Amino acid sequence: MSSDIKLGDVVQLKSGGPKMTIQKLGTFTTVGGPGAVCVWFDGSKEQKQVFALVTLQKI
Repeated sequence: MSSDIKLGDVVQLKSGGPKMTIQKLGTFTTVGGPGAVCVWFDGSKEQKQVFALVTLQKI
Protein backbone atom coordinates (compact mmCIF):
# COMPACT_ATOMS: atom_id res chain seq x y z
CA MET A 1 0.00 0.00 0.00
CA SER A 2 1.41 3.40 -0.97
CA SER A 3 0.58 4.95 2.44
CA ASP A 4 3.26 2.67 3.98
CA ILE A 5 5.98 4.45 1.99
CA LYS A 6 8.36 6.57 4.07
CA LEU A 7 11.59 8.52 3.60
CA GLY A 8 14.52 6.35 2.60
CA ASP A 9 12.40 3.46 1.32
CA VAL A 10 13.44 1.72 -1.89
CA VAL A 11 10.55 1.73 -4.35
CA GLN A 12 9.76 0.94 -7.94
CA LEU A 13 6.98 1.99 -10.26
CA LYS A 14 4.18 -0.58 -10.29
CA SER A 15 4.74 -0.81 -14.04
CA GLY A 16 8.46 -1.59 -13.54
CA GLY A 17 11.66 0.39 -13.95
CA PRO A 18 14.70 1.13 -11.80
CA LYS A 19 14.92 0.84 -8.03
CA MET A 20 14.55 4.32 -6.55
CA THR A 21 15.00 5.86 -3.09
CA ILE A 22 12.37 8.15 -1.54
CA GLN A 23 14.02 11.53 -0.89
CA LYS A 24 10.97 13.66 -0.02
CA LEU A 25 7.25 13.10 0.57
CA GLY A 26 4.53 15.71 0.19
CA THR A 27 1.70 17.09 -1.87
CA PHE A 28 2.81 18.04 -5.36
CA THR A 29 0.74 19.91 -7.95
CA THR A 30 2.73 18.16 -10.70
CA VAL A 31 1.14 14.82 -9.74
CA GLY A 32 -2.15 16.19 -8.45
CA GLY A 33 -1.75 15.21 -4.81
CA PRO A 34 0.36 12.97 -2.58
CA GLY A 35 3.70 12.17 -4.12
CA ALA A 36 7.34 11.43 -3.60
CA VAL A 37 10.60 12.78 -4.94
CA CYS A 38 12.50 9.67 -6.02
CA VAL A 39 16.23 9.46 -6.73
CA TRP A 40 18.08 6.78 -8.72
CA PHE A 41 21.21 6.40 -10.81
CA ASP A 42 21.41 5.86 -14.56
CA GLY A 43 24.99 4.65 -14.74
CA SER A 44 26.85 7.36 -12.82
CA LYS A 45 24.26 10.07 -13.51
CA GLU A 46 21.82 10.92 -10.72
CA GLN A 47 18.18 11.13 -11.79
CA LYS A 48 15.36 12.71 -9.78
CA GLN A 49 11.62 12.93 -10.42
CA VAL A 50 8.30 13.33 -8.59
CA PHE A 51 5.89 10.39 -8.79
CA ALA A 52 2.35 9.99 -7.45
CA LEU A 53 2.33 7.67 -4.43
CA VAL A 54 -0.34 5.47 -6.01
CA THR A 55 2.12 4.57 -8.79
CA LEU A 56 4.84 3.30 -6.42
CA GLN A 57 5.42 0.06 -4.55
CA LYS A 58 8.00 -0.77 -1.88
CA ILE A 59 10.56 -3.39 -2.87
